[in-house]
Amino acid sequence: MAKLLHRIAHGGLGVAAALLLPRAASITSQWLLSAAAGPSAITAYVLTTSHASTVVSLVAVGLASALSHRARLLGAARGRALVAGALAVIGAAAGAVTLAVDLALGLGPVAALSAGLFAFPTLLACANPVAWPLWQTRGRFLTLLSITALISVGLCFGAALLGMPRLSAVLAAAGIAVPVLAMLGRVQLRRAARYAVLLVRGSVPASIVNLSTVAIYPLALHQGIPLLGEAKVGTQALCWSIVPLLTTTSQSFASRALTAAALGKDGTDAERRARALSIWARTLPFTLAVGVAIYLLFVVRVPFLPFTGSAREALPPTTLVSLSVPAISDPLCFYFARARGSRGLVASSLLSSLLLAVVLLVWPAGFLDRFGVLGASGLIAVLRMLSLLDMPLLRRITLAALALLFAGYAFALLL
Repeated sequence: MAKLLHRIAHGGLGVAAALLLPRAASITSQWLLSAAAGPSAITAYVLTTSHASTVVSLVAVGLASALSHRARLLGAARGRALVAGALAVIGAAAGAVTLAVDLALGLGPVAALSAGLFAFPTLLACANPVAWPLWQTRGRFLTLLSITALISVGLCFGAALLGMPRLSAVLAAAGIAVPVLAMLGRVQLRRAARYAVLLVRGSVPASIVNLSTVAIYPLALHQGIPLLGEAKVGTQALCWSIVPLLTTTSQSFASRALTAAALGKDGTDAERRARALSIWARTLPFTLAVGVAIYLLFVVRVPFLPFTGSAREALPPTTLVSLSVPAISDPLCFYFARARGSRGLVASSLLSSLLLAVVLLVWPAGFLDRFGVLGASGLIAVLRMLSLLDMPLLRRITLAALALLFAGYAFALLL
């Protein structure tokens, strides 16, 4: 038990647990709301979170990526205060935009204010992939995680049981902002605002890369429903829920390795990043094994476990490879790729997205039969990795990853 606690408090597994806790708490609180106040309460919860999440998602991945390249700044109290102040400025802007949008849509002042209050801490939490590893190195991880659990689980669940969906949503978001709020200190508003602009500018390339992968999904759903049927598409979409678990876990190991390397003093910056890449690569088999185990529950019937094996007929042969791609591609593209290589990464992402959109429009039946509604996003994530071959640090691991993924797709199609 002591060894397990040490790994949680000091390793990437602990960062993954901290990042996944709010997601699990949100799902559970919705179940509790449904039981306490009926399904209509879920609508109020979702209305509180949906528009805010959309606004925040425009920069979320990019901010985490930009901060991972500035992790060394967090080693000093002044640097932490500057980053937290800048995030507070961006969070206030996100909250104001969400409030204005909801008021314009006629949702009412209470609903709009709740959504705005949800957006502010949700934006702060974009820095959590870097903030949690920082607090591990400073020995405050378990303390802050306990406070997060108290708010996002204890108080959030309490509000859900009392039938208060908007308060439950706001409390869930407030808890996940704890690691960034702990970085707050004295900083000039003007300086924080200037750094906020720099962070937003630095987040744009990664955000475009991420959106190019996500934007193809609605088109795949639109083409897939009439061809495959709602039942098959629904089952494939349910399997996509594995992806956030795998990507969050993989990115947690990557951010933990990069933050520890940035705060270290041994070797040059390039040597520290190379060591971080090596540490992350050694964790990848564990992450992929978790994905395989969950996937098998969808396609293999296990005695005494209900619903296992029920998705076998609905999933195309390439599903497992498509589910695994983001766990490999996202850390390489968002965390290890240098900012100066972002133009090539953005261009390859946009071109790949355009190519797959044309394929879905011209040859929907053949493509969806072989790759399903998830395949387009997976293939874009693979093709964008070709731009990483120009980066010496990533060339060898990228070649190995591309060989593995292309071989996986080829083997699955030949089955």
